[in-house]
Amino acid sequence: MKYIVIPPEVGPVPPITFDFAIEEFAARHFTDDDYCFIWQTRPTVIIGRNQLLVNEVNVDYCNANDVFIARRKSGGGAMYSDKGNVMFSFISSEPDVQKMFRWAMGKMADVLRDLGIDATLSGRNDIIVDGRKVAGAAFYRVAGRGIMHNTLLFKSDVTALQNALTPSKEKLKSKGVASVSQRVANVADYLPDMTVEEFKEHARRVLCGDNYREITMEDMEEIRKTQELMGRKEWIYGRMPQHTEVRKLRLPDVGSVEVYLEVKDGKILDLNLVGDFFIMGDVDGEIIAPLRHQPFTREGVAAALQGHNLSQVVRGLTTEGWLQVLFG
Repeated sequence: MKYIVIPPEVGPVPPITFDFAIEEFAARHFTDDDYCFIWQTRPTVIIGRNQLLVNEVNVDYCNANDVFIARRKSGGGAMYSDKGNVMFSFISSEPDVQKMFRWAMGKMADVLRDLGIDATLSGRNDIIVDGRKVAGAAFYRVAGRGIMHNTLLFKSDVTALQNALTPSKEKLKSKGVASVSQRVANVADYLPDMTVEEFKEHARRVLCGDNYREITMEDMEEIRKTQELMGRKEWIYGRMPQHTEVRKLRLPDVGSVEVYLEVKDGKILDLNLVGDFFIMGDVDGEIIAPLRHQPFTREGVAAALQGHNLSQVVRGLTTEGWLQVLFG
């Protein structure tokens, strides 16, 4: 695996949209090997591709405290990041999403274990130390390549994290905790004599050794164009889907699923999926399109989805689970 070196002209902590653009550029153009890079952000809330911002973020707090809000192209839940976090991006041609999760999260755990921390993999996408989450990951594909970005809490402001995010009570209950702060921990608590810069250098060496590839100034034109798109308010804030019906349920091994349906004369005209689930395939082609103009009944939906493997589209989702969301 090779490490991606960013031009020093970019500065130490560019906007998070720049780092997202680097991921996409590397996925499209650096195809000779697996790649990774390590980065940090200013105080930022990052929501998943399919989340409604108003459900997840305390916008008033973010505006008052200069916390930037961004949306990523991967699924999963909302998270808070600041200069006390260490962000990792992995880019690979591995076609199996589950294998890529295990590979990338295993690499992250190895970095911690090399420092004497007893890190274990848990849940859909977490690294756990002493029963508390210290890192999580999300995944998406670009040009046939997998991108997995991981957030590690090194010395993050947990109070700001708790104030900036507004997870549902159902999500916290599913984790067996009463608040965000109860379920997370900082790695620096276990490494009191190590600075974040020392940790980043240690991680780079464990992951890539001396193998690297540089982003050139010629590459920057395409990267800046992607960055501009990721920073648009239309992308970040999204819109409330038009609907006549709403269904909400938290499914084990899937996450929260909200469905906004436009139903007329007993038929589905359109629908939108919202939640912190992980996207592994074509949601529009494999779930939404087959259901348009179909009867809004358990039997009608089941018949329309025959032959569609939903677990290959949304991680952990089955047809029975989908019917449970819609019809109980």
